[in-house]
Amino acid sequence: VYLNMGVLLILGMLGKTPCQVYKKRMKWFMYIGLFLFVGLSFVISSRSGIVTIVILLVFSAYYLVKIRYFRFVSMALLILAGFYIARNYRFNNYIQLFDRMIHSSGSVQDKYLLEKSTLRLVFWKASLEIIRDNLWFGVGTGDVKSQIQAKYKEMGVYDELHENDDPHNQFLRTFIATGLPGFLALAGVFVFGLWRAIQTKDYFLLGFLILIMIHLFFKSMLFREDGVIFFGFFYGLLYLAKDRENPAV
Repeated sequence: VYLNMGVLLILGMLGKTPCQVYKKRMKWFMYIGLFLFVGLSFVISSRSGIVTIVILLVFSAYYLVKIRYFRFVSMALLILAGFYIARNYRFNNYIQLFDRMIHSSGSVQDKYLLEKSTLRLVFWKASLEIIRDNLWFGVGTGDVKSQIQAKYKEMGVYDELHENDDPHNQFLRTFIATGLPGFLALAGVFVFGLWRAIQTKDYFLLGFLILIMIHLFFKSMLFREDGVIFFGFFYGLLYLAKDRENPAV
């Protein structure tokens, strides 16, 4: 997520009109930094990070000012990302799983999901079943782990997943812990932020919220202190930055 944030900031500085007055040496330095951050995201092999990079590149290329070099670099990075995704076994596992679901009428055993290293689908399936049984008020913030482990036993995958007691999805974890009210509160934070970003045409705030939502879909970031600090700091900073730039907004 830190690498993705670096990519977002560099894309914003390169694509905004004020960047056109930068010295050429500084611009090339920023392009090198952009390739470095994107390359490191691939080296780490984080699926959420790679998906975020692709979406940010597409979003930035069509949202920001049309600058020839910026467009060229964005397309080059997208092509590299496409080749990487096509050859990465993690993404191929999901492609094979999708093909199997089509030919088996959508019914896939949990054991097969484990064999294909698509563990998150098992996490999410268990989480959704817990949510179905505790829709309104959840199970409480202190009982999430025990409920997930109990569900693994019921599904017959406890031996393989007993060390993984997190849904790896912040929206699901919040829903499990606090029920529908907590989920709506979390969703409201993003709906309000997206509405403001679109209304004010704020590239950085909109890009940041897209970045965070993708990562929250794959990770329980707000379950940890560093995730809360990162989200709270940049959300508040970017939200207020537009007011400082134009107090009338």
